Amino acid sequence: QWSGPAALLFLSDTRRGGAAAPAVALRPGQPFLPVLVDYQPPGVTAQTSLSLGLVRVEAGLVVWTHRAPWSELWDAPTQAMFLLLPARLLEPGGYRLEIRLPGAAASPHVATFRVVAARAR
Repeated sequence: QWSGPAALLFLSDTRRGGAAAPAVALRPGQPFLPVLVDYQPPGVTAQTSLSLGLVRVEAGLVVWTHRAPWSELWDAPTQAMFLLLPARLLEPGGYRLEIRLPGAAASPHVATFRVVAARAR
């Protein structure tokens, strides 16, 4: 059983431009990467089901997918979406999180980040 401090990632809409993709270094043995996403899609209800996909940019591969109702993703105290990404899927490199609404052909929201190697202590 793992315990200790965990890396946490906060993602905003990268299409706003300007800022570089945030980087995160996972702690040794960390089982999940907690992610807060600054995004609230217009017109969703608690029952609206969103599709999420995590793409490893360099390889163009989808490494994780998840489908859930908005009520399971929204964290009211932080006013952000909350996700737990399995750390075992996150090798160093660039990633693109895509969030799709039902019936949408293109991703209405895309956020990018980088996983970097943890520093030796």
